[in-house]
Amino acid sequence: MNRTLMLRPLVITLLFSWLVLPALPVAARQPAAGPKPKILVFGLKRTQFSANAYSVGELAFVNDSTGLRNDNASRVIGTYSDEVVASLTGKADPRYEFVAADSAVTARVHGRSGYADWQNVFKEPYTSLVSDSVLDGQLKGVMAGYGADFILSLNFYEIASHYYPLYLTPYLKAEHRIDYEIMDANLGVVSAGRLYLTSRDIRATAMRPQYAKFAREVADRLEIALTSPDLAAARRGLQALRERNLANAWAGGVSMGWGAPYGWFGLELVKNLGRGLDVGGGIGFGPSGFKAGAGVRAYLLNYGQGFNPFVAAHVSWASGLQFDVGGEEDESGAQLQPDDISTFKIPAGTALHLKTGFRWLRRNRALLLGAGYGVPLGRYEADVTGNRSASRRRTANLFTPGGFEAGFTYLYYFGGTL
Repeated sequence: MNRTLMLRPLVITLLFSWLVLPALPVAARQPAAGPKPKILVFGLKRTQFSANAYSVGELAFVNDSTGLRNDNASRVIGTYSDEVVASLTGKADPRYEFVAADSAVTARVHGRSGYADWQNVFKEPYTSLVSDSVLDGQLKGVMAGYGADFILSLNFYEIASHYYPLYLTPYLKAEHRIDYEIMDANLGVVSAGRLYLTSRDIRATAMRPQYAKFAREVADRLEIALTSPDLAAARRGLQALRERNLANAWAGGVSMGWGAPYGWFGLELVKNLGRGLDVGGGIGFGPSGFKAGAGVRAYLLNYGQGFNPFVAAHVSWASGLQFDVGGEEDESGAQLQPDDISTFKIPAGTALHLKTGFRWLRRNRALLLGAGYGVPLGRYEADVTGNRSASRRRTANLFTPGGFEAGFTYLYYFGGTL
């Protein structure tokens, strides 16, 4: 049998596992027959809300702390808290039933509760509920009264913005941080963490799509905690969720390096196509002139880890550039060694850049380090005039399209992140 035909199924299988499988959504475990576990939800305590930007009605306020100290405070905090709780209790989750604690029960629990900075099992910081024997008894009694299997406590909400609204409209970019904690019937922490959402409209009602993401993430994290056999498996599951949240996101970033597709300094725009593939383009500048190009990256293996190896292919075009090197000037700018000056004329050209490396992913930011080789799509040779020594000619040809490359790229993924 032809060897090519024998290898074809193996090649197809490898491509499917590298490119298609990572793009598939994280599948939720099917619920077992019978009633769904019930989760009792407690909203925010007034002291557990901090914001340098918030909305009252149709107006946005920035750096106006008085609004959170006067009679509007309960209204402002209650609006955001109620919307988060509604996103949980109104979500038809196939695995869990979320039920909001009534106002009297919530007030009684908040009157006794305290909070402290803590870390979850993944060593990530969050705000934890601090209780005593009296509060423990209250919580267990409330769980029994509601027939709940778990308690979900919203422990902290912070809104931070570095921007100012235009004409006091609510359209304002801000980052929303929500700390949560889920406890079982023995008040042991099952799942806890700190999630981030990004908005361009400061109103709580405009945050509903983001709060829906929050609700889904909380349920998925609880599912991972309950079904993972050990901490390592839970960590992989958590990282898979983070990759899923960025599966079809856009990202912008900067790149720097030697021989890089977008020059010594470039700007990139990238679109993720699932969890294992992205495409993008960019522009930049280097010793070969203005550069522009496009390419694709495939992330291989290690799905569910904080880092992934990748392979990349980019095609970039360089405009060419002319500049002088050598010589020496005095304080007035007069040339002291005119015979030492070389004029480099770097030709325009195109190259195919093949690269491999690693990506480190943290929340909605990624750092990529890589190295490779640029294959020139033509024969390019620099023109050197003036001092045409062998070393100068070799140096000039280093700047032509193609050759060894090494560098890094920093990406920021846009949109609501968790």
